[in-house]
Amino acid sequence: MPPFEQLRGVPKDVESRVDAGLRLMGNQVDLVIVHRDADNVGSAVRREEIADALSKTDTPVWCPIIPVRMTEAWLLLDEILIRQVAGNPRGKTNLGLPKFTRSRR
Repeated sequence: MPPFEQLRGVPKDVESRVDAGLRLMGNQVDLVIVHRDADNVGSAVRREEIADALSKTDTPVWCPIIPVRMTEAWLLLDEILIRQVAGNPRGKTNLGLPKFTRSRR
């Protein structure tokens, strides 16, 4: 597993974060998921922001996640729900999801 602590000093803009993540992961990336809340600017503005940022990187395939209402990011780690949404609830293929740990902030 890559040392994600190396991402701590990376600027918080989408392009910098994705570029640093791609460098950290090397050629192990098949899909980049970018989560940006719509906040007060709306989903169209966020989608454009993401598309513009990723056009400047070597991102293979990407998917924007732009909730217009507050959602819980842990849903992206719920293997059972992912399999149900994908239409394969009894699938056995390892999804390679990271382990979920709670932050103690």
